[in-house]
Amino acid sequence: MKYFFLLLIIVLANAPLAMASTDVNLHVIRKIDSAQKFLCDNDTLSAIRQLEQIEHEYPNDAHIIFSSKLLGDLYFIKGDTEKSLKSLLHALNCTIGPYVYKGTIVCEKQSYPFFYFSYGKADICISISKVYQSKKKYDSSLHYLNLADDKYLPYKGCGNGIISAKSHLSLFFADHFIAAGDTAKAINRLLDFFMLVDGDMNALTSKLKAILKYTYTQQQINSEVEAGINNLKIVSGKDGQPKELLEFKLFNHLIHMFRHEKTIEQWRDILTNRKSIKQLVD
Repeated sequence: MKYFFLLLIIVLANAPLAMASTDVNLHVIRKIDSAQKFLCDNDTLSAIRQLEQIEHEYPNDAHIIFSSKLLGDLYFIKGDTEKSLKSLLHALNCTIGPYVYKGTIVCEKQSYPFFYFSYGKADICISISKVYQSKKKYDSSLHYLNLADDKYLPYKGCGNGIISAKSHLSLFFADHFIAAGDTAKAINRLLDFFMLVDGDMNALTSKLKAILKYTYTQQQINSEVEAGINNLKIVSGKDGQPKELLEFKLFNHLIHMFRHEKTIEQWRDILTNRKSIKQLVD
């Protein structure tokens, strides 16, 4: 990990859209490096001080999205939601451009994930949503999740990457809806993505199954899945969709999937043996 921030310098030096100037500020790099060491030593307060100095002394530096996002997360861990929102919103409103770094600080005993999405602002929106959720301000919490989903996800990439990002984001939507008391919306969001092989099927299915068990027995879940697959059918796609889609219903929610070139019988067999389905009915 001692080469971690050297790599970060190289990435930034070759990504001009992520920088406000052509020079990497080595003072900022050193402070981020120090914050990393303090985190790995479980000295959160000292890490916060290093990151605060960056925010106060270099508010327009190219690293501010990275450092202020981490600072906001640490404030939240410490229970200071107002400072957390201030730093997170500072990072979100930064006009430097899309920050393209993705990575994790790895310590000997634990790791601190930074940005899951290739555009860091999607992750910032998730952090802001969590803060508002903790304050029971659910409209604001949902607003920032929708920003992450609609505005900041990396849609200029392969379809598989988009599915992966949206499926990951579904975990946070589910947490929000559960906290807001809307179990049905939590279930529906997870149902749309839990079977997609390019998503995080294990995490999505685990969360979906846990939520379903608030209402259904395992036998009822198994019967619902079996009936849904047995009633699988082919429907015509709407504008902008493929000509034909697979359609079936689980827990009163319609699910649509790309058909590809397979028969209904083949698809029933594929879905029955899909890892996420087996996990759900196990």
